Amino acid sequence: MAEHTVGDTIRVTGDHHASITTTLWFYRRNVPGKSIVYDMDRDGPEPPAWFIVATAPGAHPEPSLVASGRRYTFERAYDCFESCYRWLLYRRSAVDEQGGPRPSLP
Repeated sequence: MAEHTVGDTIRVTGDHHASITTTLWFYRRNVPGKSIVYDMDRDGPEPPAWFIVATAPGAHPEPSLVASGRRYTFERAYDCFESCYRWLLYRRSAVDEQGGPRPSLP
């Protein structure tokens, strides 16, 4: 996420607030020069560029998902041993359902 986010703020949302925020908080020190903001209000004026789905290990990702009218495309899966979840990482599509450009990529 850090590598593909322009600017100093990585905006993330997801479907399992407690485990995602705890894990992001723990790993934030590994992202020098950037802050991570977990956005519980997906309908805000600045939509998150990233969406994390926390699921059981071995689950298969959907190629895309829609959250709050915005389309996200699957990027990568991560096994998170600390939380016993598998994270499916989605990035906001180039043009979402609201017609706005993806803000996080160059």
